[in-house]
Parts: sequence; structure tokens; C-alpha cells
Amino acid sequence: MTENKNDKGIASVIYNQGCAETNANERFDKNSKCWSYRYYGAIGLIFILTITTTWYGTNNFANKVDEKSDRKVIWFDRQREHPSEGFAKVDEKFPAGYEIWEGSKLIERWHWKIENDPRTDQFGDFILRCVAKYSDDGAYIGYTEYQMSDYPTEEHEKFESLRKPDALVFHLSTKKGFVILSKPTLTAKWKGAKYMGAEKISDGFPHSKNHVHASMLIENETDLTYVKWLAERFKFLQKDVVNAYLAKKDFEEVLENAPEATQDAWSNFVDQMNSDCEQTQAYIENKWRNRKIKDTANNYPQGFQ
Repeated sequence: MTENKNDKGIASVIYNQGCAETNANERFDKNSKCWSYRYYGAIGLIFILTITTTWYGTNNFANKVDEKSDRKVIWFDRQREHPSEGFAKVDEKFPAGYEIWEGSKLIERWHWKIENDPRTDQFGDFILRCVAKYSDDGAYIGYTEYQMSDYPTEEHEKFESLRKPDALVFHLSTKKGFVILSKPTLTAKWKGAKYMGAEKISDGFPHSKNHVHASMLIENETDLTYVKWLAERFKFLQKDVVNAYLAKKDFEEVLENAPEATQDAWSNFVDQMNSDCEQTQAYIENKWRNRKIKDTANNYPQGFQ
């Protein structure tokens, strides 16, 4: 993904643009995950434009150089000249307050709201650290975005300790086309814009794929605000995470005010899902199919039955 040989190895940890939506699939699609039956219809497909990255050279930076590692540190884009017009446009849209380079390779960018720079208002109360990923041969293959508790310092070895431990983490793979949202106990994955499901995580190992949904990643207003911000560029997150979460909250409110018999019936359904998700899903699909057949038969004109 380089513009020329001199640009090779320079990563763009800039937020990639694009995404277009298609209509949702029919409500009870067999490929939807069991727990989506609780809150809304099956996940539909959306088409996202190919995620692009921009590569550029580095000259005339206001930087600090570590001679041993050829490490450069840049604050607030000062005195920067953009040799790439493409990067200049993206950098204008998502300006960084801090960058680290090693030679010609971009290692990470930090974003936060900077006083007197309205372009950075989009970051709100977040301090975001975007770390580039490279293949073994040095090609850029994506980035990981972390939420941080404080601003960067020259003590780079302490960066990991500044990560908010329970905050959402965003992963983008430009090579394989994956988008992943994760927390220490839950992860959800998309291939392009197609929802691939969610899994619980215990001691670093995923499990219980049919028992969780991406909407469960939202546990507070900060999570909701962050996913809404991501969804401005990755449109499928609005439908698969934000809308699903809001639908779940609406359902919980309705259930709370429902008659006791309705609440008991729902509790029984939840117990059945927990004990045998696949069988419960099959039962629902069978009932739904039989109902459609019965309704169709009842609507036949007289003499055709």
C-alpha cells in the first residue's frame, strides 16, 4: 500500500474513511447469533468501502531524535511539511497531538482535544493512542486504538500503564479486512461490514460464542459515546452495536413494566437459552415456519385448498 518505494514502511494510523449501508436481512436469519433473538432481528449485511491508508515521507519535522534508534517525536504537527497531498488531507481531518517515528516508519499517533484547534473537538474527553501494525516484511497491516488515562510523556516505557484497563479497544486489519471491538471479557468481530459474532474471554481464551452479542460491549455512557464516534466512519457499528444496545435498553424498560406473567415467561425463555441455545433457536424457527405455512394456507382462495 505504498505510493512509491521511498514511502514503503510508512504507516498511516489515521482513521480510515468510507462505508456504505445495505438493508437489513430478514428478521430471523439462520446465521444470526442466538442471543440476538432477545433484542432485535437478525444482523444484516452492509457494504463498506475498501479501507485506505496514506503513506508519506518525512522532512522538516519539529522533532526530537534519539540517535541510537533514529526515533523521532513530533508534538502538535508543528513545522510539518506534507510531501503527500493525500496524507495532508487526512491529517487535516484527524490531527495528532503526538507522534512517534522510527526512521521512516510511523509507530503511533495520539489524538485528544487541543485548545484553540476546533478540528480536535471531535475527540471530546478521549485521549486516543493509535499503534500501527506491520507484517514481518514491514508492510502496514492495520492499527489498534487504545483509550488512555493521561497524555503522552517522554517516558515511552510507561505508555502501557496509561491504558484504561476496562475501556473498549478498536482493532483494524487492512490486510484481512477485519474490524474488532474488544474488552478484557468480551470481543466482537466483523469481516468487512458483516457481523461475525461475539465471544466471551476468560484468561485470554475466547468461548461461549452463542451466548453473547456485540451490544454487550457497551456498559456505560463512555462506551456508548466512543462507539457512536467510531460509527461515524464505520457505519455498521451503528446498527450492530449502538442500535442493538438501545433496543435492548428499550426492551428492558418495557419488560420491567410488563405483567408478572410476561416477566416469568421471559425469564423461562432466558433459562432455556442458557441451557440449550441451539435447541431453543431451532424450536423458535420451527414455530415461526409452521406459523407462516398455516397463515399461507388460511389465505388461499376457496377451492384451492
